[in-house]
Amino acid sequence: MKPWVLLAVLSLSATAAVRHLPDRNLFVLETERTSYVLGVNESKQVQAVYWGAKVADADLPAARRSGGFAFENSDGMSPEEYAGFGGLRFVEPALKATFADG
Repeated sequence: MKPWVLLAVLSLSATAAVRHLPDRNLFVLETERTSYVLGVNESKQVQAVYWGAKVADADLPAARRSGGFAFENSDGMSPEEYAGFGGLRFVEPALKATFADG
């Protein structure tokens, strides 16, 4: 699922506002008193960046890839919001599909 599809659906709600901060590639979903922020890191993974009381844009961090350790590949260590299937992910995927052609 593309992140913009989720955001488009959520933006239809009259009680929430959705904004994009292109300089940090963040999507901010706001209500009167709360903020929920999704970010896209440099590996193009969607991450939950913040959830809680309404926060100013300047106080939001950018989504970042987990650094890992010198002896480990950092793939699969990022706190993804919507984990797909494949790669070095060791969590249950949010979506797994098998197509007719295999």
